[in-house]
Amino acid sequence: MTINGQQVECVDKFKYLGVLISNTLKWDEQFSCVLTKLQRLHFLFKKSHYYFEKKSMLLFVNGLFLSVIDYCLPIWGCVGTQFLTKTDKLLERILQTIFNGEGLQDFHSLLERANMLATSERMFFQSLNFIFKHVILESPLSTELRQLYEHKQGRSSLRSGNDFQVPNYTNLGRQSMHYRTCKDWNSLPLDVKACNKALIFYLKIRSVIIKKRCDIYVT
Repeated sequence: MTINGQQVECVDKFKYLGVLISNTLKWDEQFSCVLTKLQRLHFLFKKSHYYFEKKSMLLFVNGLFLSVIDYCLPIWGCVGTQFLTKTDKLLERILQTIFNGEGLQDFHSLLERANMLATSERMFFQSLNFIFKHVILESPLSTELRQLYEHKQGRSSLRSGNDFQVPNYTNLGRQSMHYRTCKDWNSLPLDVKACNKALIFYLKIRSVIIKKRCDIYVT
């Protein structure tokens, strides 16, 4: 393949802005890279946690461990629940070590104690915050993104809580951030979609996520 007479090299994968993109448009390679980094951090934590108090260990989790998960998560997070569960297992082991002796057994109880979200919850949270900031509110990206995110016909305004038009994609396309965020946005309660303040939206989205958890710790 050539572009303007220049031969274009064909590769199996390519790293762009720290994200591995494969020629199959799947994110297995990116997830493997993320998981490897998390396993190394988990090993480091196991070796060094004896020397730190609880507050410092939580800073480690938030500053190093979760930052690796969060980077471009709405893009590559469609790898599937069976993959994301692996990152949650590592996080669970770390939290069990931090809160050892407090009688917290299940993963959701540990998340509540640490005020954290599971990987799938983080993807949901970050994706919808992105849409709210750049499609509902104003930003330098708003003009372009609003051409992609169209509201359903017959509705007057996105700010009033209008649903997005869900694209008619193939099975592969339904793994995209565009498709998933349209579906996720449309599933939100009307009062959340009617928000016009970033902080209020942030708090309401977290509330929606917490309410979805079916465990004893959350009432």
